[in-house]
Amino acid sequence: MLRFMAFFALLAFVLLGYGLVLPAVLALGVALAAPWAGICWRLLGPRH
Repeated sequence: MLRFMAFFALLAFVLLGYGLVLPAVLALGVALAAPWAGICWRLLGPRH
């Protein structure tokens, strides 16, 4: 999960470097939302 977050955070900085603000904000949003999505999936998702 941490690797997934780091990838999107890095992607956001790369996009910002190219001046693409909106995709960078979206990528950062995904990076920040990922842990919450994972927690919700474990709590509410199908049982193994």
